[in-house]
Amino acid sequence: MITVVMFCLLRDFPFAWLAQLTSMALINIVFFEGQVFPIEVFGKIFEIPSQGFAVFALIPIWLYGGRKGCSNKMMQYGFYAFYPVHMLVLYLIKYFA
Repeated sequence: MITVVMFCLLRDFPFAWLAQLTSMALINIVFFEGQVFPIEVFGKIFEIPSQGFAVFALIPIWLYGGRKGCSNKMMQYGFYAFYPVHMLVLYLIKYFA
């Protein structure tokens, strides 16, 4: 909800993309800090917040041109299934890692 409000408030802002990126980073990484993924690189362990990946949602949002895309049932149900399936995959990764 906070993300939607921020996008609505910032859409006509000069350099809106930068303000949106900053707000997404603040909201999802700083304020909603929670589960982290430990990643070892060259002997050092880095903790990456799982909510930080929400920033990648900006890519399709910015690429949206305001027109409705193709509408077939397979695509529609594929998008409906994406969220629960990817949440299940993330859970399984966490469970078995």
